[in-house]
Formats: sequence, structure tokens, C-alpha cells
Amino acid sequence: MENVLKKFGFAIVDSETSRIRITELGNLFLQNDYDLGSIFLKCFVKWQLPNPASTDYREEQGYNIKPFIGMLHLINRVNELEKE
Repeated sequence: MENVLKKFGFAIVDSETSRIRITELGNLFLQNDYDLGSIFLKCFVKWQLPNPASTDYREEQGYNIKPFIGMLHLINRVNELEKE
């Protein structure tokens, strides 16, 4: 299993030096008054499959989506059908 901090984009590991760099998104957690909902919203909007940091899902397998955005489109479409 890959590191969750890396997978969600909160930190990046430099492969040459093995140093960890906290990303802008990760730095939001270091603030005293961080908004957890806002942080995860930014995280989910960026979430994509395939993820360059992971080998779990590959484009050759048919993955090419931003799941959170896709879910929002699905909810919107279901609501439109319900109105009709």
C-alpha cells in the first residue's frame, strides 16, 4: 500500500534524495485554523485515475477519470432525470 500522504498529494518524496517535501495542500494542515472540508474538497477535485503516483489503475485498463467530478456529473444527471 502506498503512503496516503503521497497518494492524496499532501507530500512528495524526492526519489533521488529520499527527502520528503510538504506540498501546498499539505501545508494547509499545518495552519492553526485549517478547514478540513476545504482541504479534502481540493484533494478530491484533483483526484484522478490513473494516478501518476500509483500503479493500481492504468490507462491501458480503461481508467481515465476524475472520480469525484464524475460522481458530481452522475448526481446531476440523476436529478435532471428525476425532474423529467
